[in-house]
Amino acid sequence: MPEESDKSHLRRAERAPLKAAVSFRVPGGRLAYGWSRDVSLKGIYVHTDERERIGTLCQVRMTIRGPEGIVRLEVEGQVARYDAGGIAFQFDALPDDARAVIAGVVEGHLRDALTPADSAPPPLTPA
Repeated sequence: MPEESDKSHLRRAERAPLKAAVSFRVPGGRLAYGWSRDVSLKGIYVHTDERERIGTLCQVRMTIRGPEGIVRLEVEGQVARYDAGGIAFQFDALPDDARAVIAGVVEGHLRDALTPADSAPPPLTPA
């Protein structure tokens, strides 16, 4: 049984790889840029040289190629973590249109990731 401090058993939001142009406006109005690595309904990871303090609220803009074509989204995100490669933003509240586009990207990735063996019924076992 996992210890209280072990959170590896908690389910994380499904993520989809996504290379999209991203800009984010930091407090004070400065604009920074990067490329996304992956996205989920909970957040986005952005490859960038910028670093902001954890908890900083930013306006995050992204250009995503979705099922309906190219879509530009603007959402509020909070810096959840950063590392040598970039920043992870946690979405505070996704507007319905942004939620639908991101859900479509994630669902499309999951659908494409299935192999015939994954989607086939289990083999019959003798009774």
